[in-house]
Amino acid sequence: MSTTISFEAARKAKGGSERRTYLMMALIVGVLSLALWVPVGAGAVSDAAPAQPQSVVPQNAALDADAIAKTISERPLFNASRRPPQEAAPAPPPVVTISLVGVINDNQTEIALLRMSNAPGVHRLAVGEQLGKWRVTAITKASVTVMDDEGKVSVMALDGKG
Repeated sequence: MSTTISFEAARKAKGGSERRTYLMMALIVGVLSLALWVPVGAGAVSDAAPAQPQSVVPQNAALDADAIAKTISERPLFNASRRPPQEAAPAPPPVVTISLVGVINDNQTEIALLRMSNAPGVHRLAVGEQLGKWRVTAITKASVTVMDDEGKVSVMALDGKG
């Protein structure tokens, strides 16, 4: 039995030295890793005061919430140029035209049936009546003559010409 005890004691002694060797190697690898990870001079102490960050706002300026909100709205955050969008030029007013739909002509009255391009419905006008900027000056069986505010005379025929 003494042989087995001495054999086990030898094995424990050998296992213990291997364990110490592994622990020493792990410690050396850890120290080297730490030395490579920490930059040189990181632990150095300096007598100089740390630099103060530059402020965008002057120190004597009063912070006004309305002024800040106005600045933010005028300079949009997600706009590449950080400038407010330019105002678009107003669209010119649409050109309004009239067209002749029909003529009612009996022996006593003459009525022109006119339609404006910007409004639904048909308007019934006699000579001398006005629709928009046009005044009816003459009505025949197949045409109507109108004059606009500027004095331009137009003759509209039922066949679509004119």
